[in-house]
Amino acid sequence: MGMLKRVMMALLLNLIFSVLLFGQNTLTQCKATLTGDTLVLENNIIKRVYNWNNGNLKSYSLTDKRTGYSWKLAGKTPDQLFPGAGNASNGKLTVTQVNATPISVAFLKAEVEVKLGALEVKKAFRIYPDCPAIACDYYLKGNLKAQWTGATASKGDLKNIETNISAAVPTGVSIMETLALPGKHWNIKTTQFFDITDQNNTLVQEHEQLLYRSESRIAGNVLFAEETGGTHGIFILKEAPSSDVQLAYPGADFLVQIGKVQAIGVGVNPADLSPDKWTRCYGFVTGVTTGDRLGQLSALRNYQQQVRLHQSGRDDMVMMNTRATATRTNILAKHLP
Repeated sequence: MGMLKRVMMALLLNLIFSVLLFGQNTLTQCKATLTGDTLVLENNIIKRVYNWNNGNLKSYSLTDKRTGYSWKLAGKTPDQLFPGAGNASNGKLTVTQVNATPISVAFLKAEVEVKLGALEVKKAFRIYPDCPAIACDYYLKGNLKAQWTGATASKGDLKNIETNISAAVPTGVSIMETLALPGKHWNIKTTQFFDITDQNNTLVQEHEQLLYRSESRIAGNVLFAEETGGTHGIFILKEAPSSDVQLAYPGADFLVQIGKVQAIGVGVNPADLSPDKWTRCYGFVTGVTTGDRLGQLSALRNYQQQVRLHQSGRDDMVMMNTRATATRTNILAKHLP
């Protein structure tokens, strides 16, 4: 019996070692390199190139390695914007490998830290192998006097649709991601999810439009952008609760117009920040897609499977109404194992 236990323990250790080794081997596909003023984040499917800009990153290009298709992003301003923040200084890059866990795969983490006057920003990029998307988690700290919720302008107040009044960035809105998309012909699709079933019967709502010279403010959890008449596209997933219940909500999740798609609202105001402790904020995921609607959804699903591994027999879903009456809660409890 003792010999059997030793053999089983050896097999188990060998299995664990093999899993860890496999995770490390697959991470060779993931890279984060800073050369001169150019930062490159990539795996075997997606490649993002940034102008380092002392840590206040500007997107330069986005490439789908599967097809070789690339977009040159001609943005002249940093991807992120925090009203009231100062000029960039002390930018630094830290790259580490994060081991796999029972519920998530291994990934490469590239942390970009920069000081913007009284505000410090940390963007923790997550690069997964065999994934068409790169995620980014935001962390902030500092002592900044500003307000980031912004105000929604009424279209009825605009003097003329051809003017640039509505094209300016709304005052006070925090911007977490900017893609200066080339060309004028892009089709945008967004999906917004709702909760609070006491107030909503429609829990999923889609919106579709073409980019125009004036700015549109759109609520939604995920945005797909595809060049009109083509099969190449991108998506931006805002990693945050449903729009209606987000903290410090600026009234929309995306700002879109010809030449620019932005994700906005980091979920905090400067008053929520600590001067010496990082505060986790909302994040985003940017990915590349190819093909039809199925290709778009498959790219999104691929990312979701990296973040949360599903094992049949181990993982289940429980739907629960936390505002239910005691009677309804008792009925639900009787049906749970």
